[in-house]
Amino acid sequence: MELFANNILFVLSLAPWSRNFSVSSKRNSDVLILSAVRTPIGSFRSTLSGLSATQLGAVAIKEAVSRSGYAPDQIQEVYMGNVCQGGNGQAPARQALIFAGLPKTTECTTINKVCASGMKSIMLATQNLKCGDQQIMVAGGMESMSNVPYYMTRGETPYGGVKLVDGIVFDGLTDVYNKIHMGNCAENTAKKLSITREQQDEYGINSYKRTADAQSKGIFKSQTVPPLARVVGFADAATDPIDFPIAPALAVPKLLQKCGIKKEDVAMWEINEAFSVVVLANIKMLDIDPSKVNIHGGAVSLGHPIGMSGARILLDDVQLYPTQDQIFVSIMEGYKLIGILKLIMKMGICPKRLPLFCLNFTVTLRKRNFSHSIPLLYSTSAPAPKVQVERKKEVLIMSAVRTPVGSFCGTLSPLRAPRLGAIVIKEALSRSGFSPEHVQEVIFGHVLQAGIGQFPVRQAVLYADLPVTTDCTAVNKLGSSGIKSIMLAAQNLKCRQNDIMIAGGMESTSNVPYYLKREFTPYGSVKLDDGILKDGLTDVYNNIHMGLCCEKQSENMGISRARQDEYGMMSYKRRTEGAAKGAFKNEIVCVNVPQKGRRLETKLGEDEEYKQIEFDTFKTMKPIYLKEGTITAANGSNVGDGAAAVVVCNEEGAKKSSKKPLARIIDYVDKGIDPIDHSIGPAFAIPLLLKKSGMKKEDIALWEINEPFSVVALANIKMLQLDPDKVNVHGGAICIGQALGMAGTRLVVHLVHSLNPGEYGIACSDNGGGGFQIILNKWPLLALLQLPKRCKSRSISKTEDVFERKINEEVLVMSAVRTPIGSFCKSLSSFSAPQLCAFAIKAKPARQATIFGGLPADTVDCTTINKLEASGMKSIMLATLNLKCGDQQLMVAGGMESMSNIGFYLNRGYPRYGGVKLADGIIHDCQIIAHNQVHIGSCAERLAKKMKITREQQDEYALNSYKKRAQADENGVFKAEMVPVKISQGKGKKDLDFLVDEEYKNIDLKNLPKLPTIFKDDGGTITCGNSSSFNDGAAAVVLATESAAKTVKTKPLARIVGFQDAATDPMEFCLATVHAIPKLLEKHGMKKEDVALWEIHEGFSLMAIVNKQLLDLDPAKINVHGGAVALGHPIGMTGTRWCHRVTPSNRRDAGSCNNM
Repeated sequence: MELFANNILFVLSLAPWSRNFSVSSKRNSDVLILSAVRTPIGSFRSTLSGLSATQLGAVAIKEAVSRSGYAPDQIQEVYMGNVCQGGNGQAPARQALIFAGLPKTTECTTINKVCASGMKSIMLATQNLKCGDQQIMVAGGMESMSNVPYYMTRGETPYGGVKLVDGIVFDGLTDVYNKIHMGNCAENTAKKLSITREQQDEYGINSYKRTADAQSKGIFKSQTVPPLARVVGFADAATDPIDFPIAPALAVPKLLQKCGIKKEDVAMWEINEAFSVVVLANIKMLDIDPSKVNIHGGAVSLGHPIGMSGARILLDDVQLYPTQDQIFVSIMEGYKLIGILKLIMKMGICPKRLPLFCLNFTVTLRKRNFSHSIPLLYSTSAPAPKVQVERKKEVLIMSAVRTPVGSFCGTLSPLRAPRLGAIVIKEALSRSGFSPEHVQEVIFGHVLQAGIGQFPVRQAVLYADLPVTTDCTAVNKLGSSGIKSIMLAAQNLKCRQNDIMIAGGMESTSNVPYYLKREFTPYGSVKLDDGILKDGLTDVYNNIHMGLCCEKQSENMGISRARQDEYGMMSYKRRTEGAAKGAFKNEIVCVNVPQKGRRLETKLGEDEEYKQIEFDTFKTMKPIYLKEGTITAANGSNVGDGAAAVVVCNEEGAKKSSKKPLARIIDYVDKGIDPIDHSIGPAFAIPLLLKKSGMKKEDIALWEINEPFSVVALANIKMLQLDPDKVNVHGGAICIGQALGMAGTRLVVHLVHSLNPGEYGIACSDNGGGGFQIILNKWPLLALLQLPKRCKSRSISKTEDVFERKINEEVLVMSAVRTPIGSFCKSLSSFSAPQLCAFAIKAKPARQATIFGGLPADTVDCTTINKLEASGMKSIMLATLNLKCGDQQLMVAGGMESMSNIGFYLNRGYPRYGGVKLADGIIHDCQIIAHNQVHIGSCAERLAKKMKITREQQDEYALNSYKKRAQADENGVFKAEMVPVKISQGKGKKDLDFLVDEEYKNIDLKNLPKLPTIFKDDGGTITCGNSSSFNDGAAAVVLATESAAKTVKTKPLARIVGFQDAATDPMEFCLATVHAIPKLLEKHGMKKEDVALWEIHEGFSLMAIVNKQLLDLDPAKINVHGGAVALGHPIGMTGTRWCHRVTPSNRRDAGSCNNM
């Protein structure tokens, strides 16, 4: 699997569609795709390597927004998948959003779901829109694998030398549970399914040829005339990580059954080609017609920017096919995700079949025609039930716990973040009255993910002994990550997507590595970046420490050093008094910390930091950031380690527990602000929340405001005129410590245990990068399910109530674009992930990409999602939930990755004599299954062996993927979805418009059968030719509620109908889709035969082959334009890439699968 750079974006909006209407949201409205674009996929360290993932993401976001017909300030939220986040800086999705020119108040979330990241972003956006929380969103994925750094572990370095870990392999491509490369998993699948090297080579060659043909025909360059599609539904599924290549084969039958369609009805299949064996395995298992699979090539020939690949597959479905009333399926190997999209093309014609599409999860797409109103989804000749989402009013908190917050490099430092997360997940579950099997999904905030290994939240879930089928998603929204995870879970529960979930956050700052950039080392010395500063504490837009932003507010508001010192001392005293009164005994779980050698375990049962202060030196400490500044180490918080979790459920889920709920979530607000003013964000958000909930600040008994610095709490108390005696009554982050990913959840946990029955409280977190969220909690007055009436919702708007808040409106895709996918360390490697994402956002629409893309930096909020390959898709799914709940009306979601810029990591600690070992961020954070330290390739090899899929089968599949990609290029299939990336050629020279996926052109198909195997020397089946590459790229979609969609002239491209997450054992991730698709099909009353096209992620050719065999799919309908084998695989962008594959000039129904 090669490395790439790329970005993909979608604009989603709610339906029904008509002109001249105001946004008045309804729950369960159709979600439409109004635009879908992507960047070209750049080869590793090639043309796009000069752009980061966020820069590529910005390209896609900007183009997606421009094509959607919306103005940047109408976008309400952006979800972007991005897997290899190490070295990208604070909140990658936020960067992409800002780079794209969206307002700084635009909300955003970065999704990491490995290869399914891009698609997961679309799923989440769809949920958001369906819930009525937003009306217009952008979703996508981005990855610049050329820029993934090497990692040096933070800690003592061993004698004899230092090893640097490749961030691409570790964080993107390694099965951390089995400690094997994903290629080995694909090899396992090839062996299991008897897919030979020759078959994989042949497939790889075909993928290259298809891609070349599509490129030559201009298939990827055609103009988009929205609306493109309607999102019908989707679902997640999972399998053992080692079997990830065949996950689609398990999921597709379920999806087909759920949707009431047959595989014979599927005209085209898009299967991600991480390895040729992936596609071959799924073709074989599903019995799919190979001529319908990846007809324009896939990741084998295009490249595989991990975060973008899932979105690229969907993009191909959304934009490429002219024939209506056909079904397409896109499949992406990975860990989970299944979805279904109703596609709309021109009003007036009612489709005869419900479409389907799969991708690292499975999504069904159907195109439809528009006039002035949306006709019924089903015709009388082929009736099918419309998917309805029931919304429950109550979201209940059944339990809430946290670990103590350990000091930096203190007692908890031997435990990495997933281990801390597992502790609170297990404890919260035990207190909730639910069994592990009851938990359907876990959403966790986690900011500093570099060097932790592939899919950190997945590690925490498995360490907590939850079933391998439990779905999970990582959220990166800096200090607000923990609160955002609860908000997303609440949206999910209200939409009845799930009934029981766990949300929270985790961080082990002590284990954040140092980064070494992936570039030629200069003469004289090599500089290592501290991951804590680089990705957590630096304002990337002004290139200053966050403390300097707070110094600015201190000066502007006249808050003196003495006042800050006074507040800081008060915080420490309150914490001490609270401990004496037992204020924390119900929320803190004791942690047993293993020690090296024969030493006994150390137990930590209370926060460490507050006992270390000496009040005598409080006022004599020197300022940290400015010589005459006001902020010191005493009146500011220290970084620390910890985790927190809450078990949340709706009324239906609560019936399964014998315990009474602790509290209920009344409402929440997500708002952005200029990053430099992040400290006063709560002062702008709280009035919105109170108005939305019909309450007054006098009704609030307790306020929990995050206090990274004393000035933050003081400024907001002053601006809101709050009673200081009600704010942080037991102390805050100044005395407790600041574990970024966990900080927001800690506020909610403490609030839940501090409120008296009948009282209201607000938990509020400022957010570096300029965004924040607030959650309003209330204790229930009565017994279970006999709760006080919910406060009336009021209309809200980002711009003076332009949109009326409605619940459960349709979510429409207004635009969807992606950057080209750049090869690893090639054309796009000069761009960071946010820069790539900015191209997508600018092209059509987190934080850096948003600013770089031209969105207002002071108004657009954003969140970074880490769900590995599913990040891009998860961002769309979350955005959909937001829109469906009525919290937003217009959002941007997507994914981005610049794998070329993923650095090397250096562990923090005292370097030992003899040198240091640097970790590659790609391998460490993308490819190793952290649970057992197995590379995902080894999982694939294991599956190949188990299913007897030979090297020949995988080669053959890869060859076909390349051929399909080449053919699609010749036919201009990818024209509509891609936006050019401008690459500087030097002073005085004209910029180069890069508009071609690089990867599929980099292979000599004649040599494909001769290439050596990667993961097994003896008996291996997976090669760099029949698997996908590391790449750079970004993708974005604009999502809108149906009401918001009526305010613009642009017709929506698609409507999002539904989605579903699922999970499996990480070692069997290739099989996730195989399990998920049948469930999705059954859920929506469909059959696989109804699917005209399947998009299956081809991390390995094996994945597509396995899913084809197990799901008995028609190979001719899988990845008809090639997949990741030919296109490339930018991890964070991958899940969004699939949403860009249908154009008005190529109108055919489409669907996608992604087994992430």
